[in-house]
Amino acid sequence: MRQGPDTDPSTGTFVVDVATGALHRIAPDSTWSVSWAPDGDRLAISTTAVSGTDAHIVGVVLMAADGSSRRLVPSDGFGARYSPDGATIAVGTQQATKVMAPDGSGLRFLHEGGLIAWSPDSRNLVVGDTAGDAIVSLAGCDHHLLTPQKNQDFAAWAPDGRSIAVVAFTGW
Repeated sequence: MRQGPDTDPSTGTFVVDVATGALHRIAPDSTWSVSWAPDGDRLAISTTAVSGTDAHIVGVVLMAADGSSRRLVPSDGFGARYSPDGATIAVGTQQATKVMAPDGSGLRFLHEGGLIAWSPDSRNLVVGDTAGDAIVSLAGCDHHLLTPQKNQDFAAWAPDGRSIAVVAFTGW
């Protein structure tokens, strides 16, 4: 039997019971990221297909928290994240941020630059823009440059939405 991301039972996406430590494998996919819906009923994972030593992004798999009711949304995204209100999923690629409905419909381009983080009110996103980190409205019409640091991958909104922590690798 071939062992690999889809056939090796020790790889994939798991849900861990915090109280007991019990593992439940919900997806055999080779996964880049996982995001819970705020209600805890659904997950979004970014999956890859592996052939030999090459891996390429296949898309976002939306599923029930137990791994059932899987739906593949083809996309080049490697970082699917539910908005805090659960109404939208943002998908980050190396070149763009895209958004879609929680059922996977309506995938559309939002902004150049990869997704970093949602605002607590779900109205804005921080993206790693080619000019620096930027705040982009979910409508896609507002763009506000935050930092001159280009293409960062790490940022976190403060719970009150008034501040954003960003990581700089090369200095300002």
